Amino acid sequence: MSDSEEPLPNPATILHLKKIVSSSIGLDPDQIREEDILEDIGVDDLDLVEIIICIQDELDVKIPDFSIEAHGCEKMTFKNLLKLYRLSTMA
Repeated sequence: MSDSEEPLPNPATILHLKKIVSSSIGLDPDQIREEDILEDIGVDDLDLVEIIICIQDELDVKIPDFSIEAHGCEKMTFKNLLKLYRLSTMA
């Protein structure tokens, strides 16, 4: 299965993740698109750490540190965040 064909979380989970991100940066969840680079919508490295912690706490998953470090805020898109969440549910 290619990268573009990987299944994403269900719509309710995507909305939940958008709300987590938006609450960190004060943006409406509807304004977050899959292709948005997190840094471009106002997420800095500290925000990203807080977002990951919140995802782990609220959705009871563990996202490995190396997965986060591999992307960093300057390269991570919202879709990458969705994929990290999906991969963490498969572990």
